[in-house]
Amino acid sequence: MHIGLGCPGTKCDPNFLEDRVEIKKFKEFLLVPELEVVIDDSLGFTIKVYGFYLPDDHDLLYETLEVTGELIGFVDLGDPDVNFATLEKADEITTHALVFLIRGVCTQLKFSLVYFATSAITSIQLLPIFWEAVCILESSCNLWFMAVTSDGASPNRSFYRMHKALDRDSGKEVCYRTINFYAPHRFIYFFSDTPHLIKTTRNCLYHSGSGSCTRYMWDGGHYVLWQHIVQMFFQDLESGLKLLPQITADHIKLNAYSTMCVNLAAQVLSASVSAVLKAFGTPDTAGTAKLCGMVDSFFDCLNVRCTYEHERKRKPFLAPFTSTEDPRFTWLEGEFLKYLKDWKKSTLDRPGNYTANARSRMFLSWQTYEGFQITTCSVIEATNFLLQEGMEYVLTERFCQDPIEEYFGSQRKIGRRSDNPDIKMFGCNDNTIRIQRSVSGQSVNTRGRKDRKKAWVEVTDDLLPKRKKINCNYNN
Repeated sequence: MHIGLGCPGTKCDPNFLEDRVEIKKFKEFLLVPELEVVIDDSLGFTIKVYGFYLPDDHDLLYETLEVTGELIGFVDLGDPDVNFATLEKADEITTHALVFLIRGVCTQLKFSLVYFATSAITSIQLLPIFWEAVCILESSCNLWFMAVTSDGASPNRSFYRMHKALDRDSGKEVCYRTINFYAPHRFIYFFSDTPHLIKTTRNCLYHSGSGSCTRYMWDGGHYVLWQHIVQMFFQDLESGLKLLPQITADHIKLNAYSTMCVNLAAQVLSASVSAVLKAFGTPDTAGTAKLCGMVDSFFDCLNVRCTYEHERKRKPFLAPFTSTEDPRFTWLEGEFLKYLKDWKKSTLDRPGNYTANARSRMFLSWQTYEGFQITTCSVIEATNFLLQEGMEYVLTERFCQDPIEEYFGSQRKIGRRSDNPDIKMFGCNDNTIRIQRSVSGQSVNTRGRKDRKKAWVEVTDDLLPKRKKINCNYNN
């Protein structure tokens, strides 16, 4: 959203306040006057404008002290320090929407708390609005704020690292938690979205000796290459009995769309692919097979969606967490993280005259490695805390950001062919999504499958009452 305002000594358009804009408050004399404006009360949308000067012929003429400088009006992000820090970008047109979506760990609650119109976001801008959201949920809504999940974007990672001094000496290499200022006896845990980590791991493997060849991964004497997956795929095509029926050409030849599909990445980095590579692959595929098996088990631990899926798929790691002594906690920290740490150490200790850049390309990207560490440490402590507080079981899929993907998918679906909605249209679509959730709850699926158990049950086909017909034929 862009608001153009005049500076001292210039003439402003007295009609710039349209019918939808209402002057709510004009504060006492300030060096830099402040005006609070509400745009379209139905959206609950407030804007504070600083450096605003009324035209000479306006009814609310207010004499102000002459101020020098290039201060102009801009959208308020909740903290004046943040506003002034980004003042020179105030004239940029909005290109993105930042949404805080709330999801219940043990309930079906899914609700978009607030959204902001932005062109880009930084960790400094995220900090105050994040803690304001925590304050609202803890103080006003009486909800326990447990965790925050995001992808691996640079502002998100920087935002996590800003809380390192508040993790009460966790003893870990990464910052995965912070003290909750509004409930100091509890922590807020950071999660890097697990499906996003699976995709970035598959992308690292895809570019290892193949694709753009930006990596040539090596683990303790064995190369970890995409070519191992490709060779096994073509061998499987030539054999009469298919060992990998789920792997298709879409899994092997990636494009801009398929790189974003979580199911394609999860099916490549799976236990079935790992078993086939171990049984029928050459000895040099051991490193690739181990990576597929480890990532598959990690994904199962972080993708527990219901209480019976582990029985249907015969995968014990998909069982819900019911005890603080669950052996998966030991596996995550004692085996999975140790596997990644040993892999990284082997690249640093590998004999040869390799540069630091070359050694870094023998391992996963550092962003992916950091995300694995953050998510693993957080899921262990957060799950144990919830079980100790009396929860019967914990479904770790609740720590993924599938609902926010579903939310933006619904925004695009409602917009239909509109590729560039304004913030008002975004807000109207947000209200529509809220109504749809109250009528029929969404399942934990980004494809919008309806959950009939949570839908309205009092639905009838009876006709609505009508007014009685009036006989218009009058006999005189």
